Amino acid sequence: MDYKEILERYWEGQTTLEEERALKKHFAKSDTGTCENVIFGAFTSASAVQSEMDTEAFLAKAARARPRRRAWAIMAAAAALVAIMATAIYTEYRPKVYAYVNGTPVTDYETAYEYTYEALALLNDNLNQSMQYIDMVK
Repeated sequence: MDYKEILERYWEGQTTLEEERALKKHFAKSDTGTCENVIFGAFTSASAVQSEMDTEAFLAKAARARPRRRAWAIMAAAAALVAIMATAIYTEYRPKVYAYVNGTPVTDYETAYEYTYEALALLNDNLNQSMQYIDMVK
């Protein structure tokens, strides 16, 4: 088997898994001091490293973390619901302001109507007086 040809194909990304395994075995056995020997030796030693955490222990830990996330999600939804309800109640039961008179809100419809009527009557009187003065100037 020509390892140089397989190595060239390896660097181009065109080798099969069997050819890559053969390259790993070849460079693990031979100690030529080339960079390929170092690289494939590192691949071999990295694949021999085992995880310190057991897979079942990891899955058990992940399963315990899920209820906490659910609890946070439920609390967030409840807080949002309370905020929406408080806003709805506040806007529904607060008194409706029909007008402001000298900075004071008027919440009674009849009183607001009377203030509006007086203001429009005063405006009408002032316009009539102005029209009289204009007629005098002509």
